[in-house]
Amino acid sequence: MRAASLGGFLQLSGYQTGQFIGRGARFGRLSYTYRIAGAALLEGVSVGLSGEVGRIGDEVRGPNAAETRHGNAVFVVVDTFLGPLYFAYGRASSSTRLFICF
Repeated sequence: MRAASLGGFLQLSGYQTGQFIGRGARFGRLSYTYRIAGAALLEGVSVGLSGEVGRIGDEVRGPNAAETRHGNAVFVVVDTFLGPLYFAYGRASSSTRLFICF
């Protein structure tokens, strides 16, 4: 079985990218994105939210470290000439928070 990782924006938001590494990953996400239309100034802007749940079955930290974790995100996406620009706020089940801009 291949190694898997979870953590980061839309993959357990609120945790650092790749924070959990192991085998046997299970992951689910429910997200919604709404494109703002009508106002010329907001053309190309979307807002969204996400709820994620995941588990690494055989985590590197030890066999008893595996647990189900949750993450949530609220984000804004702006279309630019270079591609999409994301501004996101994530919160994890361990009460950790993360603000991301990329």
